[in-house]
Amino acid sequence: MLRKIGTMALALSGVGLVVLSGVAFVGVAVASDGAADDDDAGRRKPVSYEVEVRELKEQPYVVQRGECKNEPAAVGAKLSELLPAVAGYLAAKGVDMVGPPFTRYLVMTDERIELEGGCPTAETIAVEGELRAGAHPAGPAAVTMHVGPYEKLGEAHDAVTEWAKANGREVAGPAWEVYWTDPGSEPDPAKWRTEVFLPLK
Repeated sequence: MLRKIGTMALALSGVGLVVLSGVAFVGVAVASDGAADDDDAGRRKPVSYEVEVRELKEQPYVVQRGECKNEPAAVGAKLSELLPAVAGYLAAKGVDMVGPPFTRYLVMTDERIELEGGCPTAETIAVEGELRAGAHPAGPAAVTMHVGPYEKLGEAHDAVTEWAKANGREVAGPAWEVYWTDPGSEPDPAKWRTEVFLPLK
């Protein structure tokens, strides 16, 4: 359960967000136990997510790790440090991002979160200082698209996790989020698009 993930005041407008072609989603609709908008009678409507299994290719990246309190404001502040640091390093080295920035949640307790924020690159590169080069693994992943504010992203994480359990799929590692919308150019949080990936065995 990743209920505390969200409200990420990310400086994505300074990360050089690259939006690639959209993806059509097919799969099983999963109702989150979170809530969405009110219906006409004032009741809270459940959020439904379309979850698909996607076969991923290995994707090199550069990340920087950090740790913070398990509080929305603290997560947002930390990512506002990590993502621009990675993007700035790549720009200084003349290395292009080949997709949107992302965040992976490595360790989570009730008090603390260990995470990494980064950007995809065309190939693995040498890095310096606190930066790390790695790659998203090749293989299957349960994927869903969250449309809306960041404070609701925990519902999308719940949806892919519940889908994996319901379909007998074993999780292969930590989930990550890919930010397709630049809040600097789209101020309406209701239109922000974020994909959640859960790697599977």
